[in-house]
Amino acid sequence: KEYPLEMAVARFAELKKRGEEGVTRRAAALLDLVMGDITRTVKVNLADREGFEFPLLIGRDFLRGVAVVDVSKSYTQATPGAPSAPRKK
Repeated sequence: KEYPLEMAVARFAELKKRGEEGVTRRAAALLDLVMGDITRTVKVNLADREGFEFPLLIGRDFLRGVAVVDVSKSYTQATPGAPSAPRKK
Protein backbone atom coordinates (compact mmCIF):
# COMPACT_ATOMS: atom_id res chain seq x y z
CA LYS A 1 0.00 0.00 0.00
CA GLU A 2 1.02 3.58 -0.51
CA TYR A 3 0.50 6.25 2.13
CA PRO A 4 1.21 9.68 0.66
CA LEU A 5 2.80 12.11 3.13
CA GLU A 6 3.68 15.75 2.82
CA MET A 7 6.43 17.22 4.99
CA ALA A 8 9.31 19.64 4.97
CA VAL A 9 12.68 18.59 3.61
CA ALA A 10 15.14 18.31 6.52
CA ARG A 11 18.24 18.45 4.35
CA PHE A 12 19.73 17.69 0.95
CA ALA A 13 22.67 15.34 0.57
CA GLU A 14 25.03 15.48 -2.36
CA LEU A 15 26.09 11.98 -3.37
CA LYS A 16 28.94 10.97 -5.63
CA LYS A 17 28.72 7.66 -7.47
CA ARG A 18 31.93 5.72 -7.81
CA GLY A 19 33.25 5.87 -11.35
CA GLU A 20 30.83 8.63 -12.40
CA GLU A 21 31.26 12.37 -12.63
CA GLY A 22 29.03 14.89 -10.93
CA VAL A 23 26.79 14.60 -7.90
CA THR A 24 23.18 13.68 -7.25
CA ARG A 25 21.14 15.75 -4.80
CA ARG A 26 18.88 13.67 -2.62
CA ALA A 27 16.30 15.02 -0.18
CA ALA A 28 15.73 13.66 3.33
CA ALA A 29 12.80 14.29 5.68
CA LEU A 30 12.29 13.68 9.40
CA LEU A 31 9.89 10.80 9.98
CA ASP A 32 8.75 8.90 13.07
CA LEU A 33 9.54 5.20 12.59
CA VAL A 34 8.10 2.48 14.82
CA MET A 35 9.56 -1.01 15.25
CA GLY A 36 7.97 -3.00 18.07
CA ASP A 37 8.11 -0.82 21.18
CA ILE A 38 10.74 1.49 19.68
CA THR A 39 9.74 4.85 18.17
CA ARG A 40 12.42 7.14 16.83
CA THR A 41 12.46 10.28 14.71
CA VAL A 42 15.05 9.78 11.98
CA LYS A 43 16.11 11.36 8.71
CA VAL A 44 14.65 9.29 5.89
CA ASN A 45 16.25 9.37 2.46
CA LEU A 46 13.63 10.15 -0.17
CA ALA A 47 15.19 8.08 -2.95
CA ASP A 48 12.88 6.12 -5.22
CA ARG A 49 13.23 2.48 -4.08
CA GLU A 50 10.85 1.02 -6.66
CA GLY A 51 12.28 -2.25 -7.87
CA PHE A 52 14.16 -2.92 -4.61
CA GLU A 53 13.18 -5.70 -2.21
CA PHE A 54 12.76 -3.28 0.72
CA PRO A 55 10.97 0.09 0.44
CA LEU A 56 12.95 1.48 3.40
CA LEU A 57 16.35 0.71 4.88
CA ILE A 58 16.73 0.95 8.67
CA GLY A 59 20.11 2.39 9.54
CA ARG A 60 22.37 2.93 12.51
CA ASP A 61 20.68 6.19 13.57
CA PHE A 62 17.45 4.30 14.26
CA LEU A 63 19.15 1.32 15.91
CA ARG A 64 21.80 3.18 17.97
CA GLY A 65 21.45 2.47 21.69
CA VAL A 66 18.31 0.34 21.42
CA ALA A 67 19.11 -2.69 19.29
CA VAL A 68 21.83 -5.15 18.41
CA VAL A 69 21.95 -6.66 14.94
CA ASP A 70 22.50 -10.42 14.64
CA VAL A 71 23.24 -10.97 10.94
CA SER A 72 22.61 -14.71 11.29
CA LYS A 73 18.86 -14.06 11.84
CA SER A 74 16.11 -12.56 9.69
CA TYR A 75 12.66 -11.09 10.36
CA THR A 76 12.80 -11.43 14.14
CA GLN A 77 10.46 -8.50 14.90
CA ALA A 78 6.74 -9.18 14.45
CA THR A 79 4.58 -6.67 12.58
CA PRO A 80 1.98 -5.13 14.91
CA GLY A 81 -1.39 -6.77 14.29
CA ALA A 82 0.08 -9.43 11.99
CA PRO A 83 0.89 -13.08 12.66
CA SER A 84 4.55 -13.53 13.59
CA ALA A 85 5.39 -16.21 11.02
CA PRO A 86 8.83 -16.05 9.40
CA ARG A 87 8.87 -14.44 5.97
CA LYS A 88 10.38 -16.26 3.04
CA LYS A 89 13.07 -14.60 0.95
